[in-house]
Parts: sequence; C-alpha cells; structure tokens
Amino acid sequence: MSGGLPATTETVVLADRLGKSYGERAALEEFDLTVHRGTCHGLCGPNGSGKTTFLKLLTGLFRPSSGSVEVLGLPIPRRAVEVRRRLGVLLDQPLVPHHLSLGEALRYMTDLHGGRIPRARSAALLDRVGLSWRRRDSIRTFSRGMAQRASLALALLPDPELLILDEPFTGLDPQGCALVEEVITERVAAGGTVILVTHELRRAERLCDRVSWLERGRLRRTTERGSWSAAEIEGVA
Repeated sequence: MSGGLPATTETVVLADRLGKSYGERAALEEFDLTVHRGTCHGLCGPNGSGKTTFLKLLTGLFRPSSGSVEVLGLPIPRRAVEVRRRLGVLLDQPLVPHHLSLGEALRYMTDLHGGRIPRARSAALLDRVGLSWRRRDSIRTFSRGMAQRASLALALLPDPELLILDEPFTGLDPQGCALVEEVITERVAAGGTVILVTHELRRAERLCDRVSWLERGRLRRTTERGSWSAAEIEGVA
C-alpha cells in the first residue's frame, strides 16, 4: 500500500452529513466519509466516539436519524438487503445465533446469500482459520479467540467486495492476529476494500491507506498513510 490517492477513485462508501441519535443524545453527527475501492480505511477513536454506530448504519442494522449513506452505489437502508449480500462483516456482536454449530452457521450464511457459495469454499476457510476440527461444535462453546476466528471465516464466506472489521484482533493470539493482517493485505491487493475499526494504532499505521479519527460522534480529521505515526500519538517517539 502506498500513500496519497488510491489506485482507483471508485467510491465504495459515501456518507453525507450522516447522523444517529438516541433521544437527545447524538451518537454520530454531521459525519462525512468517502472510502475508495482497493484501500484499507481505518476508523480510530476512543470508546463511545461513534465508530461501531457508523458500521451498523453502513450495514442497515441502524437507521440514520439524519443525512445519507451509500454503499457500493446503493442507498442504505433502502437497499440494505442487496448490499449485505456483497459485504463481509465482523462486528462486536455475532450476526448468527450462537446456539448453532460452526457448520450450521456456515450453511446459515450460505442460505442468506442464496445458496450460491460452494461448499469447498467453506471447507477452505475453516482450514484457513484453523477450525476444521470444531465444525460440529456449537459456537457458544468456543473461547473468545476461537469465536473471533469463526466470525472471520463467516465474514469472508461470500468473497465480499467490502470487508467490515470491528476490532478483529480482540481475543486473538499472535498467530490469529497475523492471520487477520494477512487477510486485510490480501483483500486490498486483490482490489477489495476493507474498513477497519481498531484501537491498535500501530496496526492501523501499518495496514491502513487512510485513517479517520472520531471523537464524541464527530469526524475530527482523515489522514493519509505516512502522514502520522503511532509512536508520536502514543507519546513515545
């Protein structure tokens, strides 16, 4: 990945003055963001800054209180069902019931995508995340790290145009963290797009072409790769 403008300026996500409120409390307000194809775009900021709210607006899980957002050229939430078939999503809460076995969860996700995902892809992804041996086990019996690996496999199952990852390194051992980094790098190199929410600034510095910084529901700035360093922000440079 290189700094400056991406290789393509095709817009994958376009948020215009997007807002979400709960009563009188604004979780996100006047939020403008453009994400280009073939890039990893990071979202950083303290807890409660609006990062996860924005992701749930992108996927149509929340309805905006104001403004608009388009994903892959389609308006959300009106075309959310179509958009979800082209997304891979790993959020802070699982999108499939925890009582299912891992194999059942894969079939559940396949059905959501019209049954068009080859069985061989499911098997290959389980091998990739190291969970083939737990295919018949209920997800509720998994450790935090294993559940995170399972969620990654489910997110990758439809070979998504846009991969959305909310704190994907949480609970993972070093090998699992390396796997997530490999996946992000591979998706971008193949022309896919990744939105990465992370508190881990050094990973954001290494993986992201652009990083948007949020605070108290507002976008404070967006920086290009190479224009900032985690060491400076952490005060250890």
